[in-house]
Amino acid sequence: MSRNPFSLEPIDKSLLYKGAFLNWFFIVIFFSLISMAIKESSTFSIVLVMGSLIELILIITGFDDEDEIITMYKKIRWYKNYTRLTFLSGIILAITWPFESTFYVALIIGVPALINGTLVWPQLTVNTYAKNYTKLFGHLDA
Repeated sequence: MSRNPFSLEPIDKSLLYKGAFLNWFFIVIFFSLISMAIKESSTFSIVLVMGSLIELILIITGFDDEDEIITMYKKIRWYKNYTRLTFLSGIILAITWPFESTFYVALIIGVPALINGTLVWPQLTVNTYAKNYTKLFGHLDA
C-alpha cells in the first residue's frame, strides 16, 4: 500500500464503517437511477442515465487494489461471497422498486436488503477487519 492501512482505533473503524455503507448505498442509487430512467423513457431519463453513469465512473475510479475492503474481498473467501450477496440484494431492490408490476417484490426484498446493506454488512466489515488485521496486512497494528 502507498499508505498505512487503517488502524484499529475507533476513528479509523468509523471511517471503514462509513466507507462500507457508502459503497452499498451508491451502487443502489446508481441502479435505481437507471431503473427510473428505463421506466420514464423521456428526455429527463437521458439526464438520469448520464448522471448515474458519471456516478459509476466516480465509484470505479475511487477503488484501487489497496483499499481495505478490496483487500478483505480478495483474501477472505466467505467475506467475498457475503459481499456479493449483499450487493446483489441491493441491486435487485434498486431494479424492482420503480416499476408497479414488481413493487411488491421490492417490498419483500427491500426490508432485509436495506437492513443488511446499511447496518449488518458495514458492521461485519469492521469486525472482520479488526479480527483479521494481522493476517490481511502482515503486521500488528501499532
